Amino acid sequence: MLLDVHQHIWTEPLLDALAARLPDDALVVEECPSSQPELYQRIPIRVPFGFLSTANGCLGFGLAGSIGLRMGLPDRPVVAVLGDGSTTYAIQALWSAAHYDVGVLLIVLANGRYAVMDGLARKHGGVGAWPGFEAVDIGGLARAFGCPSVRVEAYDDLTRVLDEVLPGPSFMPDNAKDRARMRMAIGIIDSYGYDALVGVAGYHLFPDFIGGKNEESRRQCVKTSKLVLQELMKVRSDDNFIAGERRSLADFHLAPICFYVALTPDAGEVFGVKGFTPWWERMQALPSYESTAPQLG
Repeated sequence: MLLDVHQHIWTEPLLDALAARLPDDALVVEECPSSQPELYQRIPIRVPFGFLSTANGCLGFGLAGSIGLRMGLPDRPVVAVLGDGSTTYAIQALWSAAHYDVGVLLIVLANGRYAVMDGLARKHGGVGAWPGFEAVDIGGLARAFGCPSVRVEAYDDLTRVLDEVLPGPSFMPDNAKDRARMRMAIGIIDSYGYDALVGVAGYHLFPDFIGGKNEESRRQCVKTSKLVLQELMKVRSDDNFIAGERRSLADFHLAPICFYVALTPDAGEVFGVKGFTPWWERMQALPSYESTAPQLG
């Protein structure tokens, strides 16, 4: 199935909705250049070979590649997040998806232009010489090749369709209060936590990645990391997880960088925050945590 997602739906809520519904063993294929940073931040990958992209910037890989991956791995759910510009480069691959009943989910973010190229042109003080293609109907092309397609123009429609095609475990809280807590926690992590926690881990584990060792910077990162974890534990309160009794995207947002901090001599000080240890022990006990822990030399 192809979901033709209109540009009126913001990318961030779309990716959050997708992340909340992805099965643990999903294989995510990415070719959405202008939305790539948001996808990296919002889609947790929980199993080996759970993510595939291309390093050289060629267009057209995502659509054909995801169809081929699903054909080669029929027991794995395969979900592709694509730009409409990328999709048009290999649109004929939809015939194979339909003809062989492949069962891949293709989510096309339709903005009617080459947004990443437009951004590069603006960065260099120019205007792209290439035209937009707002009139191209990606969903219509899909149906012409025999591939089922749904046009999505509202967030409620998006979540309804995703619930139909991705009936896996949800990591989105089922009530408004806990959803607000989850989003608040993710905002704290994004705005203050990641830089500080990466600074602590980087000082000890990969100093070249952060520009070398700076003792004053390390001390400040330790201090900020503790403050961030204190605020997150306040959000968690007495619940098992950050946004309620069930794990949510907020927990999976924080856990990966905590893994690396745990390998450093500063872990005791950073993690010595009231309420952190019970949460961390629950996260480490999850099968998905054990199966995706990095294997370090």
